[in-house]
Amino acid sequence: MNKFGRITRHDMVVTEIIKSLIKRYKIPNITNFKAPIFSNSLKENNQTIINVEILRDVCFKNSNSIQNKPDIVVIDKVKHIIRVIDNQYKDPDGRSFDVQIIPIVIGAFGRIITKEVPHTEKDITLTIKSLKDCLSLLPLPETEKVHLFKKLPRKAIIGTILSLQSWTQKFKAS
Repeated sequence: MNKFGRITRHDMVVTEIIKSLIKRYKIPNITNFKAPIFSNSLKENNQTIINVEILRDVCFKNSNSIQNKPDIVVIDKVKHIIRVIDNQYKDPDGRSFDVQIIPIVIGAFGRIITKEVPHTEKDITLTIKSLKDCLSLLPLPETEKVHLFKKLPRKAIIGTILSLQSWTQKFKAS
């Protein structure tokens, strides 16, 4: 865990998705991929073709949870779509946006879901989609989706290794 109480592998996966979204929406001059807000507006022939905000770990009216912070929220103001990349979400009040929930599920050692599986919690059963199906919902070119499909499990493994190294160093010190 890092100093903010988040798991390193989780942050590495989120950062990789953020990098792909920044590339997709042509957001210039980004050096800090952990910043809370990224935005860009681009016009061609007096017509807005990109007007987007990407929020990372920022409070967003999405649930009654204490944290109320999805991992990533992409607000596409041209297509009027909000994409929430996280697990728990409720519709925002008074917005005329379609909402897509895109849960990205990767195990600590890079294990991914390859087919839809049911998940039951508190008598509610939901279907969890495969990583490939979830990535297909992201507004990215196909080549970038393939890149993420290969890279995200690796990032999860590297994050787990870094967490274990940190834990073993603390254990050796005591």
